[in-house]
Amino acid sequence: YGLVVALALLFANSFV
Repeated sequence: YGLVVALALLFANSFV
């Protein structure tokens, strides 16, 4: 679960 959250955060950061 933690990995998924980290990936989501990375994806969001890449979007900005």
